[in-house]
Amino acid sequence: MSRAHLLREKLASGKIVFGSNVVFDEPAISELLACAGHEYVWIDMEHGAIDYKDALHHVMGAHSGGAAAFIRVPSNDPDMIKKTLDMGADGIIFPLVHNAEEVKTAMESCLYPPDGIRGYNPLGAARYGMINGPTYCKASRTSIIRMIMLEHIDAYRDLDNILNVPGLDGVILGPSDLSGSMGKMLQTTDPDVVGILEDITVRCRKAGVFVGIALNSALGADIYVPWMRLGVQLFSVGQDIDFLHLMAMRKVEDIRKAEEIIIQASKDMN
Repeated sequence: MSRAHLLREKLASGKIVFGSNVVFDEPAISELLACAGHEYVWIDMEHGAIDYKDALHHVMGAHSGGAAAFIRVPSNDPDMIKKTLDMGADGIIFPLVHNAEEVKTAMESCLYPPDGIRGYNPLGAARYGMINGPTYCKASRTSIIRMIMLEHIDAYRDLDNILNVPGLDGVILGPSDLSGSMGKMLQTTDPDVVGILEDITVRCRKAGVFVGIALNSALGADIYVPWMRLGVQLFSVGQDIDFLHLMAMRKVEDIRKAEEIIIQASKDMN
């Protein structure tokens, strides 16, 4: 069973799936996160310096550690999507969609004819020929998890039509950009912004589409609880730059505290 199928089963049974984002180009980070127990690695080609070759290496790293590899593409470009899926991504995330028509193009770019427009040559996705063509084409409809970022007020206004687009598996909430599109940039706790995020979640769950969200890795377990209660199932718990930043700052604090202890002990001796 593929990694995507395993995650689909968990989501279908109402369980939680979690992972983390990578923006640095070093693929060992994805392997490390996977080895640490993250169920997926979100490889971010929208932000940061990750290119196609980097993304391929991250996919290999995530798989080596036992995690699924999700790639957030930088745009809704069928040629880019084809290359991304051919390298063996288990999931694809489309950022900043505005309407159902854009979502339809994204979904069709992931699917082979007659359902879509994806060109055939799956390379790593078909284990370099170890999976024959017809078998891969049939399996690819469920071996790739297709997600969109709902992070613009226009997409929210077209949500009913978006949820009726064939092939859509999940919606990832994007509070920061959503708030910006509402004229409230980064006011993610504003009641109007929160109300829309909650409404999106409820409507998606009723439509059988799972919901995900990325939350601040510096905060504790309590930040996840309200979203879990609302029905959010997929959580991005931070990104590599955050993990490095948090630990780097913690070590600065530790060494300063140790220094203060030595200084205080010296004063006490005198």
